[in-house]
Amino acid sequence: MPPKGKLTDRQIEILERWVRLGAPWPGAKASPTPPDGSFTITEQHRQFWAIRPVEAVPPPRVHDAAWPRSPIDRFILAGLEAKGIAPAAEAGKRTLIRRATFDLIGLPPTPRKSTPSWPTIHPGVRPRRRPPACLASVRRALGTALA
Repeated sequence: MPPKGKLTDRQIEILERWVRLGAPWPGAKASPTPPDGSFTITEQHRQFWAIRPVEAVPPPRVHDAAWPRSPIDRFILAGLEAKGIAPAAEAGKRTLIRRATFDLIGLPPTPRKSTPSWPTIHPGVRPRRRPPACLASVRRALGTALA
């Protein structure tokens, strides 16, 4: 907790010395900054995922080639298949509206607002994208969230 009053000169001196040392964490194995102030990037640093160059990775092969709609879906399905899990059935319109409303405002939609207002998709037809009319439900929920 912060002190109630001003630090003593001795306490300030201790803090200044700690900062000059590179502010090492008590019990840490190594200092965050070398004593001479230099910094060296090692091969281990270069292998860290966040600083490696972006590489194109081909999507993995999957057993159910009919399920993925995009290359990203193939990565998801490969992970599910590796764990022996089948993907869930496609959600209906009402479920999608309910999920979006919960995500956007944290509450369920009212019965009137949970009525789908976009065109029917025929069974067995898997469109590449949802029809734009479904965005009205999301916009309505966003409007509520922003109000």
